[in-house]
This record gives sequence, structure tokens and C-alpha cells, in this order.
Amino acid sequence: MFSISRTRIASSATRLGFQARFLQSKKYPQIYLHPEEAAVATDKPMMSVTFLSKPSMHPDNTLGWAPLDSKTQDIDLSPVSKFQENPSFLPRFQSHIRTHLPQDPTTLATASSNGDGWIHIADERNPPPYGRIPYPEDIVGTVRVEGGEVKVETYESGDQAYRVVSANGPPKLGKWLHGKVVEEMEKLEGEMGVGKQLK
Repeated sequence: MFSISRTRIASSATRLGFQARFLQSKKYPQIYLHPEEAAVATDKPMMSVTFLSKPSMHPDNTLGWAPLDSKTQDIDLSPVSKFQENPSFLPRFQSHIRTHLPQDPTTLATASSNGDGWIHIADERNPPPYGRIPYPEDIVGTVRVEGGEVKVETYESGDQAYRVVSANGPPKLGKWLHGKVVEEMEKLEGEMGVGKQLK
């Protein structure tokens, strides 16, 4: 179990030169890192991992938690087991993808070039060679295409094999779809803010 006070985290962050409220990952620019109230045995600051530049209020918006490497000032995923997945993230993530998949330019382009049948929605952190199937851990989901149209009601998430963080890093969607996922997350943050104001 991790247990450490906010004061201790602030002290550790200062020693590491972590002055900002967040860090954008250099290795994985689609994610942001925020100081968390926990630390590993080596006393490295534990960071919450999100797609948002502001600390998340909604529990489903945090991918999980990982230590900060003091030398690189970036997330430490070596080995991947250092990452602690947030169990409520993936179901919400999949819901956002399903909502916007029928309008996603990348998916529509794949649909038009493959004809009728099933297509995989692949995580771009580890793109497969042309014409090859992605590794199961990189298949976000599968959907049927008919007449160039994405039949979103047939969407099946790849949750049994898909990994939020793999040896190739955290999720990396196409620019358009990633933007839509972030928009949905920001809506959730807004709802949390309204809820606090009403209390």
C-alpha cells in the first residue's frame, strides 16, 4: 500500500524541480502528469496520469498512477507493472470511443477501403504493418462495416485483452478521436464543478 502526506509529496516534487501544477509527458505527449498523494518505496513522487492538463475531479478521467523518474522528469513505465490502472477509466473510455466512432475520419477511411466486414480499432501507440492485425493488447475494439457505414451498434470493446498501458505506453488515438475523448472528459469535469457549486 502507498501512504504519504500531501506535504511530503510537495517536498519531494520541489527537490526534483517539479514546480508546475502538471507535467506534459515528453515521451507520450498525449498525457499529463499530476502530483498524487502516494509514493513508491523509493520515495519517487506518484503521479496521476490523465489526458487533461488540469487535475481531474471526476474519478473516471484518470488512467491510473505511476512514479515520476527524477532524471527524465517523465512517467516511469519500466517495467509496465509500475503503472497502477484505474479500474473505472476503461469503461468510460470505451463509451466515449463508441459515441464518436461513426464520425471518426480514420475509422471511416478504413471502412471505405476494406468493404463490408469487421474492422479493428487499433491503438496507434504500436501501429501494425500494413495489412496486418494489431496485437490483442492494442485492439481497442472491433466494429462491423456495411456499405462504408460504421454500424456502431455492433461495436465490441477489446477489454479482455486491451491494455490501458503496454510496453509501448499509454493509449494513443488518432488526433480527431483523441480530441473527442478529451471533450467528453471535460464535460464530466464541468458536471463535477456544477455539482460542487450546488452543495
